[in-house]
Amino acid sequence: MEDLSDESVEAYTEIARGSALHWALEYLPKFEQSQWPTVAEDGPDGISDVLDEAHRILTNPALSHIFTPESLAEVSIIARLEELNGAQISGQIDRLLVSDDDVTAIDFKSNAAVPELAKDTPKGLLRQMGAYQAAL
Repeated sequence: MEDLSDESVEAYTEIARGSALHWALEYLPKFEQSQWPTVAEDGPDGISDVLDEAHRILTNPALSHIFTPESLAEVSIIARLEELNGAQISGQIDRLLVSDDDVTAIDFKSNAAVPELAKDTPKGLLRQMGAYQAAL
């Protein structure tokens, strides 16, 4: 068996951390805040490492509208897009907010550095969100 490089171990660790954080942001809002530590005990490996971060996100007043009972979590999306010559896309939207006037798709990116400027957002992320926008 090959030894994993430091880069491979770091990438695996970041993916596991991101998965644990996504799990926390999906499941914890379904419960009272006082129950979060108990609920997290049934979570994936590494959940204890991200519980504080999840708590900060879930209790941030500026983000509270994202985690209401009316918002939808982990919404599968499949669509054929005219913008892509009828090619089919599929994905998983982390949170979906639907109102009479708006549809908002939210996708968490926990394993990537946040660019200083919006213009520096990686093109792959822009394509992903553009595809979601076109589909919705």
